[in-house]
Amino acid sequence: MTGGQGEEEYTEYWITYGNPYFAAKELSVLPERTVTVADSSAYGFVAVQGFGTINGQTIETPTLIRFGQHTFDEYFVAQSVARAGVTITNHSRSEPLVLLKHFGPDSDAP
Repeated sequence: MTGGQGEEEYTEYWITYGNPYFAAKELSVLPERTVTVADSSAYGFVAVQGFGTINGQTIETPTLIRFGQHTFDEYFVAQSVARAGVTITNHSRSEPLVLLKHFGPDSDAP
């Protein structure tokens, strides 16, 4: 799945599906793009590359985590927020912002 109007702004693929227990998607937002993405159910995500924001909250992938240090790479998105759509901005000029989204059994996975 791609987004944008004539120009690709993001890609999103189901990467784990086909079972009644859980599912996962990989979302990649291209550099210097802002997109709004909606899902049918709640999910958690882990950022694995890049930095930016989701609904104004900082997202960044740490290269080193020290004991007790707070990171900004894991979030939970409630169902009502997921259905309304989250706005994700990639602040990088050169690399994609990549999120791995994980869903429970109530997702619309194939």
